[in-house]
Amino acid sequence: MADSASPAAAEAGHAARLRRPGCRTSRLDGRHRCRRALPQPDDRTVLLCASPKADASALAEWLRSCLEGQEPLSASLEDLHTDPAPALRANRVVLALGCAELLGSEAAEAAAALAARPPDTVVVVLTGAEALTGDGDLDLVARRIWRLLYAGPDEQWAGGDLIDHQCLLWAAAEAPEHLRERLARDAAALETRMAVKVATPPDCRFTGSPTCWTSPRTSSPSRPRRGPSTRPAALPPRAPPPAPP
Repeated sequence: MADSASPAAAEAGHAARLRRPGCRTSRLDGRHRCRRALPQPDDRTVLLCASPKADASALAEWLRSCLEGQEPLSASLEDLHTDPAPALRANRVVLALGCAELLGSEAAEAAAALAARPPDTVVVVLTGAEALTGDGDLDLVARRIWRLLYAGPDEQWAGGDLIDHQCLLWAAAEAPEHLRERLARDAAALETRMAVKVATPPDCRFTGSPTCWTSPRTSSPSRPRRGPSTRPAALPPRAPPPAPP
C-alpha cells in the first residue's frame, strides 16, 4: 500500500530531524547565525530598548537626527526578557532607563543582560535628568544604576562617573543650571557613539553559545569540570601457566 504522506510533509519531517540538537546540520546552522551576529562596521542599525518610564519617543527622535534620518528599531525590556533574539541580532543597542524609575524583576534582568554586551556595542541612557534637583539626586541615581547593571556580588559603590561604564545622562527638556555642562558632555558622547563604526573587540571570541561572543565584560560559558576518573586501575598481567611435567 502506498504511503499516504505528502512529499511536503515528508520534507518537513526530514528538516525537523536535521534541526535536532545532536545533528551536525543544526550545530553548523547555529554557528552561522551566531557569526552573523558579530558587529558589522558598515551596519548603522540601532535598537532602542526602553523601560516603561523612559522617555523613549523623545530619545528616538533625537537618535534619528544623529543617524541622518535612519529610524532606530525599538523593543521593550519586558519583551526582551521573554525573547532576547532582537537584542542578540542588533549591531548596536541603546538601553533607555528613567532616572527615577524602579524596574521590575524581569525588566531588571533584561537590562543587566544588555549592559553586559561587549564595549562599544551598547550605551545606557538615563532619561528624565531634568528632574534631578541637586548633586544628592545625581549620586543616588548613579549608585542605583551601578548596583543594578555593573556591580559584582560583593562590590561596594565607591563613587565615580557613570560615563566610564558607557552610561549617560539625557534630558528632553531644559535642565537645571548645575547639570547643563554634564548633559552637554553626555549628549556629545552619545552623538559620537552613534556616528562611529562598530568593530569586533580584538579580545572577543566566538563561543557557539546563544550569546554568540564574549569579551572581558562578559563571562564566557564554561563546561563543568570533570571529577576524578572512575575508570578502574589496570590489572597486573597474568602469570604464564606452569609448564607441563
